[in-house]
Parts: sequence; structure tokens; C-alpha cells
Amino acid sequence: SSDLLVIWALVLAWPRFLFFYRGFQLVGSFVVMISKMCKSDLVRFIVIYAIFLMGFSQGLYVTFIGTNNEIFDSPLGSMLGLFHMTLGEFGRSE
Repeated sequence: SSDLLVIWALVLAWPRFLFFYRGFQLVGSFVVMISKMCKSDLVRFIVIYAIFLMGFSQGLYVTFIGTNNEIFDSPLGSMLGLFHMTLGEFGRSE
């Protein structure tokens, strides 16, 4: 349990470290570039991805109504199932 706390502390502390690294001439410009990229490009990608994920998951939910498909049995289940599919897990039995 204490290891889990340390892991989360390290994950959440890296933006603060990047803030202080802006003062160094060697890495300062890279830190500014990464922060601008996270603020603009990453947010734009997440918004577009969420719109497409919601649209396609609800379309698949409506398509599979009345079938015995366990992934697309509810709207939230279809959204989570489609998210898992975009990560590469298709639930194949090999």
C-alpha cells in the first residue's frame, strides 16, 4: 500500500518538476514546447476521440440490440468495449 502511494506521488509530481526545469537553458525550451503541446494538441485529440468514441459506440449498441452480445448490451458497456477495442483487445478466443 505504501508502494502504491509512492507510485501515484511520482506520477503526479512530474508536472511540478517540469515547471522548475524551465529555468535551465538546456531544457527550458523543450519544457515549454511539451507544455504547449499538452495544452493544445492533446486536449484537441481527446475531444475528437471522445466524440467519435461516443458516436460509434452508440451506433454499435443500436446495431446489436436484440443479440446475445455481452460487450454491446448497454450504452456504457458498448462505450467501454469500444475503448478496449481501440487499445487492441478484441476478445478473440484462440
